[in-house]
Amino acid sequence: MGEWLSEEEQYAEILNNKDISKIKDPELRKIREKHWKYKNDIFLDKHNITNEQLVVLTHEDCKREKEEIEQYKNSRNL
Repeated sequence: MGEWLSEEEQYAEILNNKDISKIKDPELRKIREKHWKYKNDIFLDKHNITNEQLVVLTHEDCKREKEEIEQYKNSRNL
């Protein structure tokens, strides 16, 4: 891999899939990829869900992602 994200950059609230691929640790990368994919999938399904549902689902997933990242950081004593 060419250039990895810095410690601070990999924990940014919003990352695109290109940036996620630059996360060196595979476990953290997997967490970020999973949530990026979910948010992307619900956005692409916008014709089948209301804007309100989109907002709620995205918000709920952001909370889950933050919790998983905190668990990851705690397991690594970061």
